[in-house]
Amino acid sequence: MWTLLPGDWREKPAEWLIPRLQPIAVRVVRNSKRDSDSRGGWGDVLCLHDGSHRGLNGDRTRTLAALEHWLPRWRDLGLEFVTIDEAVRTPAL
Repeated sequence: MWTLLPGDWREKPAEWLIPRLQPIAVRVVRNSKRDSDSRGGWGDVLCLHDGSHRGLNGDRTRTLAALEHWLPRWRDLGLEFVTIDEAVRTPAL
């Protein structure tokens, strides 16, 4: 399952969605301060949607704008991005 469901299917502006993705960054910072010797954690599974929940080919611009905001910031915090397939193939530490 996912650890963060920010509600990107709602017809709200990107400015509404961006702060709803912040818990990922907060957890990374909190965990890095608590366990500086760690080689990484379990990570988060972010559940985003391919457009609207009302039908196919919905407007994705709000989700894309929020990701354009967060992806470089999360990368700068040291996050590594993988697909679900890659995550389940990786052996546990």
